[in-house]
Amino acid sequence: MHLIWSNLIPNLVCLWTGNFKDLCHNNTGYVLAPTVWEAIGEATANAGNTIPAAFGSRVPNIASEKAQMIAETYSIWTLYIAPTLLKGRFTNPQYYKHFIKLVRLLNLCLQFEITQDQVDELEMGFNSWVEKYEELYYNHDPMCVSTCPLTIHALLHIAPTIRAMAPVWAYWAFPMEHYCGDLLCHIKSRRFPYPNINKYVTSYPLHALTPPKGSTTLSISYWKILTATLATRFSKPASLIRKLIPQDIEFIQYGRMCHLEGGDTIQARGMVSLKSDSRDMSYMQYQLEVDKFAHQRCQTPVFELQDFFGQVLRFLVVQVPASPKDDIEADSYIYAIIKQAKILDTATNNHKVDYYKELGPTEFVDLDQVKCLVGQIKDCGKWAIIDRSQLITQVHNVD
Repeated sequence: MHLIWSNLIPNLVCLWTGNFKDLCHNNTGYVLAPTVWEAIGEATANAGNTIPAAFGSRVPNIASEKAQMIAETYSIWTLYIAPTLLKGRFTNPQYYKHFIKLVRLLNLCLQFEITQDQVDELEMGFNSWVEKYEELYYNHDPMCVSTCPLTIHALLHIAPTIRAMAPVWAYWAFPMEHYCGDLLCHIKSRRFPYPNINKYVTSYPLHALTPPKGSTTLSISYWKILTATLATRFSKPASLIRKLIPQDIEFIQYGRMCHLEGGDTIQARGMVSLKSDSRDMSYMQYQLEVDKFAHQRCQTPVFELQDFFGQVLRFLVVQVPASPKDDIEADSYIYAIIKQAKILDTATNNHKVDYYKELGPTEFVDLDQVKCLVGQIKDCGKWAIIDRSQLITQVHNVD
């Protein structure tokens, strides 16, 4: 896959900026105006503050700091940043559509599991992409034959290689490098490294809560939201829950949560401040059950899981006391206090990226419903959400 990040993508960038070898790129339709490319470079650099470190290294300004780009940063830029920042920038939209098809194929390559049908799809997809590439950039002009280096032909061998050897993660170095880097973040003592790695506190088997840690009481508004959430959970009146959990009770709170088994670490912005040079790791995807007939009073409720996005403020440990007469057992629950992102209408959004301009109401979300960390890119006055968990569907074929 290094042939893509170290060769194919840099070559595309050279074409888009009119700097590919000594060719004449006038009136080609794929060259971006210098001011447009400078704006893309600046937005790329700014995105480093709002795309968490779990996504990979900070991507430099691709326009003015191209020499600092490496295989990993080209990968991050291609998969997470470029689908948003290149949209609407080409004078001829077919070049953007062609690039998005490449992003979708690359994400299929990077799946942990891949079916034979998907390998067949990759083979046909790369064949089609290379043919279209020759039409768009080579244009069957002998003077432009240098636009078809070996790395373009190499794309045709990816699917047969997967069919013969397994998915690329089985023989690609990036996952192991990232895993070792993640372990190093938790080691603070050379003498006792293992206690550092294992120093987590969790009440849930797949999550770990880590410092900063403290205690707090809830404001009346937060207390009402929490008790209403618990009332829904236990199917009990809110008045009963408020008697079990009075407003002046103290709760244990944490500032970070880590998904175990190689998952993301999420920061709670209410307890972990964002420094000027740090990367925002407080936005995440979560799921809630929503009644699809909520606006029809006479209709029997039918609940379905829906995806939401928001900024976590803190993680709260809630101790519910036993109440045998009300059929409530003593137990501990962990909730993320989240400011929900008010997603804009995506009906006309071809590449399925969610956008928002502001945060909305506060919600208490059970930790099991927190799915993953997300990043953000500011573009045209609004924020685009970069969600790795569904990237293939977000950058699907836009024909």
